[in-house]
Formats: sequence, C-alpha cells, structure tokens
Amino acid sequence: MKFIVGIILTFFTLSKSLGQHVLFGERNRILHENNLFFDKEGFLYPERYISDSSLTKTNCSLRLWYQENNVVSDSLLNKFGIKNSKLVNENELLNQLNDSLISEKARFLSKNHSTLTLVIHGFRKNFNETGVDVSSVTEFQLFNEAIRRYKSDFEPVDVYWDGLYDCCFSLNSKKNKEIFQLFEQASKHASLVGKQLHRLIEKTSIATITLIGHSLGAKVAVQFTPDVAVSKKYRVCLIAPALSAEEIKQLYQTLPEKAAINWHIVYNENDFVLKKKDNKIGVFGPGVKKYGATGLGCNYHNELLNLAAYIATNYPTVSIYLDNKTSIGKCHSLRCYTPADALAEVANFIMQHN
Repeated sequence: MKFIVGIILTFFTLSKSLGQHVLFGERNRILHENNLFFDKEGFLYPERYISDSSLTKTNCSLRLWYQENNVVSDSLLNKFGIKNSKLVNENELLNQLNDSLISEKARFLSKNHSTLTLVIHGFRKNFNETGVDVSSVTEFQLFNEAIRRYKSDFEPVDVYWDGLYDCCFSLNSKKNKEIFQLFEQASKHASLVGKQLHRLIEKTSIATITLIGHSLGAKVAVQFTPDVAVSKKYRVCLIAPALSAEEIKQLYQTLPEKAAINWHIVYNENDFVLKKKDNKIGVFGPGVKKYGATGLGCNYHNELLNLAAYIATNYPTVSIYLDNKTSIGKCHSLRCYTPADALAEVANFIMQHN
C-alpha cells in the first residue's frame, strides 16, 4: 500500500510542541494484555512492537505511522480482510483498520469479562517513571490495590491514552501557562479517545459497564453517544473531574430518556489543579474557567451541587451521589485518594453494581 505523507510530516516536523506525547508501542504486551492503549486520535495500539523513535518521527500518530510502515499496515489490512483499492481513501482504510482492532479487542474483553470496569487516567501522566512524577502505571496499581481492600477480586481494564506530559506546576507563571495550554490540547485528545472507547464498549457483549475516570480521564469517560448510552447499563465514577457541570448538562440534552447511567462524583474543594491556582498560597493562576473549564471537580461556586439539583429535577430516575473529599487537602493526583479509607464509597459503588 503506497501512502504519500511528505507534506503532512513536514508540517508536523515544523510545528513546535509545548510538551511531549505519551507513547505505548514499546509496552510489555503480555503484562498489559488486558488493558487498552490509545494514541492522541483515538487509534487503538495494535498487538505488536512499535518503537518510540519511529512513532516520534510520525508526530506520535498511529495513522501517520501506518502510512510510513506499509509492510505492517498491509499485513493488518489483510488480516482483517480490508480491501485496499486506489478507489478507497487512505484515511478511510485506516479508519476501517482501527475499527477492526477495536472490534477484536471488544471480542477479547467479552470472552474474559462478565462485567466490565474501566479505569482511565488523567492529564500529564507518563507511562514510564520520570523520577519526578508518579507514572500512570503506578497510579493504576495504587488505585486498584486500594479498591481490593474492599473487593478482593477487583480486576479492571486500565485505559491508557496520550494525555500528554510536561513537568511541573510551580510558582513559575510562564511554565504554568505552558502546562495550561497543554491541558487544552490534551482535552481535545480526551474527546477523540473517549469516542473510540465508547465504540469499543458498544461492540462488547457485556451488559454492565463501570467507568472510573480521574481528572481529564473523566472527559474520556463521558463521551457517550445516544446509541451507546441505551445499549448498556452504566455506572460512572468521576474522581476530581476536570470538567464543567455544563458538559454533563449538554450530554443529557443529547441522550434519550431511557439512557441508564448512574453517577458517583468525588470532589475536592481545595484541589489546586482544578482551581488552577498555585499550590502554595492558592492565589496565583488563571482560575477554573480559563484554559478549559474545570469547576465540577472542585465544586466551584457550588457548580456540582447545582448539577445534582438539575439532574434530580429533570431526570428523577438518575442516581447521582456526591462524595466530598475536601479533607484530602490541595492534592489532585489519583494517588492522594488511595491511602486509608478515602475510596471506601467508590468501592461500595463498584460492588453494588457488579
């Protein structure tokens, strides 16, 4: 299969990125067989080794990587019986390939799970340890171990996605601005990944789905479409969601009345990341509305409480439980919720519906 991508690659090569993409082509595929890995466009990683260096050369895009690596892409197209023709648009072929990979993974999950729990990490989580931050792998481990204190057989599917990475929040306003701008870019990734994740969920034969999204992972979790929302029974747990209440309201304006979604929202009114203020005195920073609205997870001006009242009034059959963890302090990371009994209510929510 011949693909011409020179112009595209030249454009991306000249583009300056504020941070770095998070890549998963070199992961241990046996260790992570049960988990899901998405690139920035929502392309699911295939079950084969792809070097970070080769992905970097194609702007960290699996779509562009396939175009540059014809032997692999042709092999995958042949595997799924996708007919390559000069009459078929190249991007459409690759969309078909991604859809086939998603279908294959959906069959795998259907075979191995009677119910499905998906845990989704948030913004600025590296796959590898940096020596500065805690990786997504470690935070998943801490979270899963915390839930196993209450549910010993808890075996979720961890969802990894290119939520971008840069370090770190501080009193340096210039650096913070770069990270806030990076958050806006990662938010676009979250929407694309969420749409493909829900396509995968829809393709499973599993009736009961639990989605747990931390921070910007909450945006991945809530990318419901009308068709998807009525095909399963959903339980959605959002931990420190980097969202606005308006996004949930807009979601309900698109969903049919019979959509079966119940909510458990963990919030922290002191969360300095969601408030977009410095982590020392909480004064400096753009606030919750600039660079992407994040008021839901910190209950900005009672945003979450008002959302709960709105849902109770307009959708009385929908259950929404508010879990106040302001006592945790300023910390935003998922690991802040894993010590002691902070996740007791979350574990109970999971156990009630599995």
